[in-house]
Amino acid sequence: MNYTIRYSDEVLDDFRDISLLITNEFGMPQTAFKYLRGLKEKINSLEKYPTMYAIQTDKYIVQNFGWNMRRLNYKKVSVIYTIIDNEVWIIRAVWAYSIR
Repeated sequence: MNYTIRYSDEVLDDFRDISLLITNEFGMPQTAFKYLRGLKEKINSLEKYPTMYAIQTDKYIVQNFGWNMRRLNYKKVSVIYTIIDNEVWIIRAVWAYSIR
């Protein structure tokens, strides 16, 4: 069974912020493009295997994102997502170090 990937408005803003940071702060627009491409490829792997990552019970994740959230890591970014029926909802993409 293939799942459909859906993106929240907040995660689209997160992608933009990540790209702007890499482009503007580090002066590396090509790196920003490659980073986001790799991040989205990793997210797309959830189409087939969204349950490969465990439901998070970490207090920070539950308090900030809710129950039944899962966490996929890509380099220094954690992607928070949930599964609803046959859809994978990508909720946020945050710097991994911000999750305590």
